[in-house]
Amino acid sequence: MASEPQGSGEAPPVPATEPGEQPVQSLEPATTLAGDAVEADEEAAVEDPGPAEAAVVEVVSETTDQEEIDRLLQLADEAIQRNRLLMPRKRAAYTYLQQVLKIDPDNRDVRSGIARIVRRYHVLAKSAFEKGDFDNSRRLIERGLRVDRRDSGLLALRQELDQTIAEAEAAELAAAELARMAMQPPKSKPAAKRKEPAESSFSSLMRLVNGLSADN
Repeated sequence: MASEPQGSGEAPPVPATEPGEQPVQSLEPATTLAGDAVEADEEAAVEDPGPAEAAVVEVVSETTDQEEIDRLLQLADEAIQRNRLLMPRKRAAYTYLQQVLKIDPDNRDVRSGIARIVRRYHVLAKSAFEKGDFDNSRRLIERGLRVDRRDSGLLALRQELDQTIAEAEAAELAAAELARMAMQPPKSKPAAKRKEPAESSFSSLMRLVNGLSADN
């Protein structure tokens, strides 16, 4: 008795159908080897969702977006508290807020978050300025203006910083000039020319009388 061929594990091919004709369902059970999975053509079985199903999908999508927005806003708040404002870029508050805008371009919480970042930069820059750390103060001011280039507080602080630096440089130049002058030897003054005593009027009269007597 001839042995039957072993199953290959593949489902028999589905006969070709004409356009608009439903595929013929095979009545023979699919034979598979142990561990093999029978893959169904899921795309062909999916039907367009009805109005009710579409509404459910939309609600789920909105809920997911709102949860993501809440998560990003929470991360932004924590980053601001830890002074991760623009750097490091991947964990900065500004980056999280920009990601919220991609989901909801009109989100009001983003505006308040941006304002908090700018105010925080102003506080940090002012503190560095008062400590005399002008380089760090300028760096913080410029970063804050990258977030809001029209912020009046940062612009005023930058102007004050520029004026203070200019005055400090002028004072430093003046001190250096005074020190240079102090190291130079004093210049010797020329000897004063001796003046002959002025002839009195009596002496002039006697000299005139003596001259007249000599002539006679």
